[in-house]
Amino acid sequence: MSLALPSTRCLAEETVAGAEEGETKAGTTQQPTPEQLEFFEKKIRPLLVENCTKCHGAKEQKGGLRLDSRALLLKGGDTGPAIVPGKPDESELIAAVRYGDDGYQMPPTGKLPQDKIDALAAWVRMGAPWPGASESVPADGGAGPGEFNLEERAKHWSFLPVKRPDLPVVSRQDWGSNEIDRFILSRLEQAGLTPAERADRLTLLRRASFDLTGLPPSQQEMEAFLADTRPGAWERTIDRLLDSPQYGERWARHWLDLVRYAETAGHEFDYELDYAWQYRDYVVRALNQDLPYNQFVMEHLAGDLLPEPRRNPQQKFNESLIGTAFYWLGPGKHSPVDLRAEECDRFDNQIDVITKTFLGLTVACARCHDHKFDPITTRDYYALAGYLQSSRYREALLQDDRAVEQQVAQLTELRHRISRLTAGRQEEVLLSGKPSLTRLLLASYGLAAEAASELSSGNSLEGEALKILEVTGGTARRQALKPFAGGSWSGDAHLWWTDGKVGSRLVLAVPVQQAGRYSLKLQLTSAPDYGQVRIQLDGKTIAESVDLYSPKVQPATPLTAGPFALEAGTHRLQLEITGTNPKAVPRLMAGLDSVVLQRDESQDAAAARRPPLVKLPEDALQKLRSWVQSEVAPNGKVLDPLAKAGTGHLLEQWLSLGRLAAGSSQEVAGKKLADRIRQQEAAATAERPGELVFESFGQATYQNWFVTGQAFGERPTHGGELVAGTGTVLPGGLADSGRVSERLQGSLKSETFEITQPVIWYRVARRGGRPSPGRQLRNGQIHLIVDGFEFIRSPLYGNLTLNLPGDGEYRWHRQDVSRFLGSTAWIEIHDEETNGSIS
Repeated sequence: MSLALPSTRCLAEETVAGAEEGETKAGTTQQPTPEQLEFFEKKIRPLLVENCTKCHGAKEQKGGLRLDSRALLLKGGDTGPAIVPGKPDESELIAAVRYGDDGYQMPPTGKLPQDKIDALAAWVRMGAPWPGASESVPADGGAGPGEFNLEERAKHWSFLPVKRPDLPVVSRQDWGSNEIDRFILSRLEQAGLTPAERADRLTLLRRASFDLTGLPPSQQEMEAFLADTRPGAWERTIDRLLDSPQYGERWARHWLDLVRYAETAGHEFDYELDYAWQYRDYVVRALNQDLPYNQFVMEHLAGDLLPEPRRNPQQKFNESLIGTAFYWLGPGKHSPVDLRAEECDRFDNQIDVITKTFLGLTVACARCHDHKFDPITTRDYYALAGYLQSSRYREALLQDDRAVEQQVAQLTELRHRISRLTAGRQEEVLLSGKPSLTRLLLASYGLAAEAASELSSGNSLEGEALKILEVTGGTARRQALKPFAGGSWSGDAHLWWTDGKVGSRLVLAVPVQQAGRYSLKLQLTSAPDYGQVRIQLDGKTIAESVDLYSPKVQPATPLTAGPFALEAGTHRLQLEITGTNPKAVPRLMAGLDSVVLQRDESQDAAAARRPPLVKLPEDALQKLRSWVQSEVAPNGKVLDPLAKAGTGHLLEQWLSLGRLAAGSSQEVAGKKLADRIRQQEAAATAERPGELVFESFGQATYQNWFVTGQAFGERPTHGGELVAGTGTVLPGGLADSGRVSERLQGSLKSETFEITQPVIWYRVARRGGRPSPGRQLRNGQIHLIVDGFEFIRSPLYGNLTLNLPGDGEYRWHRQDVSRFLGSTAWIEIHDEETNGSIS
């Protein structure tokens, strides 16, 4: 069962409800509850200090009013008492912060946020509890607690060493079974009471069974206990109950309450906390195994750092590190707007839980000020916060890691043997069933010439770049789009038309450079909430009704029309909303990705300009053609540099390669060109102005990266290593999680750095993968952690997790971090899959 913890504010509202039921008692001097005092220290005192005491404190009292003690609030200033306990609507302070029309409006610099006004009203409604408050004005005028005297505060009885007191004198020497009973009897006699009669054996059994297991004794257990008249029957029964599995389940609930155990995070979406139940079961096992308390505490505070961790007796996994999971079981927002504030609140919750659970103290109040009575300073609070902030969240595998390490060592040695056997034959393995680099260069020469021919006879226009001539309804603007399965959008964006109605028109300018006959190819977008459109060119309908509905966002079927005789100049492309598909969400939106104008020339003439392609496997040819068409042709980067002969440019050498006759000279020239390409790519990467190579994994070790798990090994790849189980040869300089086994899991964490560039580029591939048991496969395995905030579930601003397709293709992935310039961050690369890898 999932349980969401209420926030402190929710707790206050529940307390307020109780106050409303009995407002006549609210102004009395009854002792405030611990929850009320905690609410005051966390919500009210910081609010007063931050917004009020500068003008109404010890140094200055505008209007004769001071707000730094309860007595002074009740005394009030020139206009009378500032508060009426239990009655916020009759309190001058509440009227002032509400900015009422008939009185003061405080603070004068601007109205408080509504949640703070509500908190003040709630505090007054519950009787204005104040720690150590009295109805008289303090002798020092309420200036504060004075000097922080640690020695004096440490003399409080709760901080003194435990002493063995003298046994009290009692009248009934025959009552009681141990020395503790003497103290109980003494207090009873002082109160004029006599002890109750001794319970019968069946009642004792029921009490013990409920206390230790939470369950009543069974019929058989009752009969057995009543029949056991031997000495030690009671002790044997207690031992049996302590040995019961239900003992740990019963008493674990008390401990779980202390550490605010829950399986969801509360807030709006109440998202699940992954694997929270593992901690619950850990506590149950610890109690049933009678784990010493000092070991239990060490495992909670630093169980992942113990040199000799405790291991599960059956499955041999590391039990000790599970104890640290309690840090992360608290409430939290799924998409906080203020990362720093949310991070501070998370640490505050952790400190509160740690100190209440292990020290029995409320230390969290020292977030804003030294404690008023306890020997706790703000310095102590932030020392604890530093201890927590220097740690980080991670997910650990619960397995026999020693056995896994042995298997990894065996697999690594086997890979080394394979590498020795295949030494000198890596090129043969690499090219087996695949085209050589020379053949790829030759094929790309032919495809580039083909693309150049298409460019010379046509024009490709981005939909979002077209000039808007007219829009009669709604708004048309650029919308960035993420890649989809199997491809990406032209220009990574489209023209997005929203908020239109049936009959609304959008008119775009389509430029034509040279008069002629052109075919028109439109790439529209389809989505669940898109409508139906009529399309016209220069007033002539080319498509009566195009249905843009689809169950998901994806490219619509390309629309081709023409040819049309077009003059040089601007032509009008009009989209008109005509209706919607019955299956669609009726929001009547539309999207235009690209417009292609293709000159109408004979196919024979076009083919005559294209040299024949080198024969390649069909899949390699298709991938190459797709790359040339999507990355080269639309950007006009094909043959322009080749016109200048004698420059020694790589493209000139590439052109020369294409003109050579097939044979050995062509192969030699191709290899030389390939070497030049590698050299120039390395030089360009090193000298690219304004960019910084953060990591190339070209060193012998991971250097400043933190390695978790076994997937990525102890170092980056060396040239010629094989991907386990596939025969794929890896180049050097990769962080690859599949070279030993694709079933291993692990992560890499970079050192912390400052974001100084607006974009981070990653070149990465993901091979296959399926979900781990009981867990959904995450969209991405590369995460950017900004400002140390790693608790975020689904950032409001997004783009912190990369979406990696599982097709094994290396791609450059762009991450826009412009809004985080100046922030600190680190990168985490995760392989969380049971059959797949990342490289």
